[in-house]
Amino acid sequence: MTLCSYASLFINLPHYFWAEVERKHIDGDIWTISVTIIHYLVEKVKDRKFALNQIKNLLKIFQISQVDKSCLEYALNSKVTDYEDAVINE
Repeated sequence: MTLCSYASLFINLPHYFWAEVERKHIDGDIWTISVTIIHYLVEKVKDRKFALNQIKNLLKIFQISQVDKSCLEYALNSKVTDYEDAVINE
């Protein structure tokens, strides 16, 4: 596989997964903090109204993962070696 092929895969893969979530072929979960970060970044590039509309659309498509203290503590003792992956896995 060429570098260009890898780049194309990297660029197109998120679009593929997003479309699969929209079609309800797979579940799509995002963390609460992701929503606030997306809002912050979109508002900086565009404006508040546009950012809020994007968040409304996002919330129509994705479920919000609930992460609490017990999830974070569980991940500390998980067999999954990457902490973030362990939290997601919980």
